[in-house]
Amino acid sequence: MLLARAGLFLVTLVPLALGFGLSAASARLIFIGWGLAGAALLGTIYWRGVLRRWSGWLIAGRLLLLAAALLLACSGLMGRNFEDTDLGLRALFPNSYREGWTDPRSARNGGVGLAVAGALCVIVSHGAARFSGGRKGTGT
Repeated sequence: MLLARAGLFLVTLVPLALGFGLSAASARLIFIGWGLAGAALLGTIYWRGVLRRWSGWLIAGRLLLLAAALLLACSGLMGRNFEDTDLGLRALFPNSYREGWTDPRSARNGGVGLAVAGALCVIVSHGAARFSGGRKGTGT
């Protein structure tokens, strides 16, 4: 159970760090709300999967699909607050800043990649359940 709690911590840490970091860079509170909502949703899906004993592939697939949706929402927020985010990150990282960091297309492409990976994980989880002869771990 300790390993499951460590996983919960790591799953919720990523959107919180990204949301608070973008909020600090752009001086916009909307990114904090995005990070808190994302951490709550990802943590809920992860913990529900652990308690219901879903397979690892299914948990990973559902988390990746949700992360893809969150990243796509973040790309929309970054598009609306582009100037503030861009200037803030340029000020925080003057020597290492790249324009692709704040480009909404980068976040959108990452979201599509996460969605493809999540769909493949869900397909593998259902295929593994059929191959083993049972439906254990499929979430149904």
